[in-house]
Amino acid sequence: MGQPVLTSAAIVMCVHGAQAAVWTSAARVRIAGSPVLCTGDAATLGACPAQPPCLALHLAGANRVFASGRALAIGVSPIQHLPTSQGLVVHTQERVRVI
Repeated sequence: MGQPVLTSAAIVMCVHGAQAAVWTSAARVRIAGSPVLCTGDAATLGACPAQPPCLALHLAGANRVFASGRALAIGVSPIQHLPTSQGLVVHTQERVRVI
């Protein structure tokens, strides 16, 4: 069974509870009306309460599915953020999955 493709409507948080704002570069490709996220898209945390605060998230990518020449972001593994721990995908769409 595959992993869900992340879209701009996904709720992504750091382990400290701060919600990330995500921006996509593949606005032409949509799932359920929301643009898909690709690896390298910006995902920034607004107000992380940790010291030092989390700064950015790195999205995991699909191996064989691309949009605008970049791998689609998927919910396959915990999201790595700077400086050290992991983030969580709390909610995502369930219509499109990739292996």
